[in-house]
Amino acid sequence: MEMENEKIKKDYFLPLSILLAAILIGGSVVYSAGKKASNPANPSAAGSGSNALLEKPDVSQVVWQGDPLAPVSVVEYSDFQCPICGNFFSDVLPSLKRDYIDTGKVRFAYLDFVFLGPESLVAAQSVNCASDQGKFWQFHDLVHQAEIADGTENNNNLTIAFLSGLAKQINIDSIAFGKCLSGEKYKNKVLQATSQGQKAGVRATPTFFINDQKLEGLDPNDPYGKIKLIIDSELKKVGR
Repeated sequence: MEMENEKIKKDYFLPLSILLAAILIGGSVVYSAGKKASNPANPSAAGSGSNALLEKPDVSQVVWQGDPLAPVSVVEYSDFQCPICGNFFSDVLPSLKRDYIDTGKVRFAYLDFVFLGPESLVAAQSVNCASDQGKFWQFHDLVHQAEIADGTENNNNLTIAFLSGLAKQINIDSIAFGKCLSGEKYKNKVLQATSQGQKAGVRATPTFFINDQKLEGLDPNDPYGKIKLIIDSELKKVGR
């Protein structure tokens, strides 16, 4: 039985391990084996040499927040267990929403880049399951808040039972949600988004695509500043 469980565990980790190995071989700095922040070692250098756009992010299935006709698109690649992604959610996204999303200047999307283990994969699938019931952003916020409060990755807190409990807080049909999550309806979609992110040049989380400009991580001294600077530059191009 022990050998069988070990085989299942190895099979489960295979897609993620292949992806992570490919990223690490590329010499990238990620929130990987380690317990280091997922932004580049030198945040000020994020815009130099790291912003090559290999392939545009696939946004054909995303749920946008904001005016769909907004002149600037901001796409975040993220992992729900990534602490720097949590910092963006709590410290930057509210300002981005107030200044640009709610004023019709920016549309914002979230794409999965799961590499921190099976809990990241389950969490990402759960948000997609919530999207089936029109509650993508509400559940996105709940998962982020729960993980920020927990403060530790891969400690078995993001279970199907726990996520189902979160779903009840926003009146999601628990039976449909449970079937979606336990049946892994969105597993392939999440893994494909992660693979596509790698093709787009994602090497760290969070990574942002602001129109055609790529930005890795957050400057710990001014997490909102670089994002705001790029957005304002893009708005000037269209006279906004």
